[in-house]
Amino acid sequence: ELEEKKEEHEAKVSDLMSGKVDTIFKMKEEVETEFSERMAGLRDIYRQEIQQQQDTHNKDIKKWKEMENCLNLKLEEKSTENKDNIAYYTQREAEYEAKIDELMTRLQEQTANYMKLQAEFD
Repeated sequence: ELEEKKEEHEAKVSDLMSGKVDTIFKMKEEVETEFSERMAGLRDIYRQEIQQQQDTHNKDIKKWKEMENCLNLKLEEKSTENKDNIAYYTQREAEYEAKIDELMTRLQEQTANYMKLQAEFD
């Protein structure tokens, strides 16, 4: 009779232990499932964040390229304008030098004529 009770108790303990093991494995699976779901969620969040940063970066690159092109165009226009101004003022300088030379020659001729007339008058 004691032997039967002992076997019954061992069976109950065995059932309880197998139930605990099953419960532990079940909890372990639940925790692993929840963990993998959270990790998948975090991966998605990080992927979205990285994609947003890449999009922002690409937009910034495009904006800076457009600004660079605009500035290069303005620089080219100003450079052309400066070259045109240099050519214009160089031409004007040459014209004025020729005019000054002509006026100096006329002044010298008039001075010579004045001196001649003054000498005749005296």
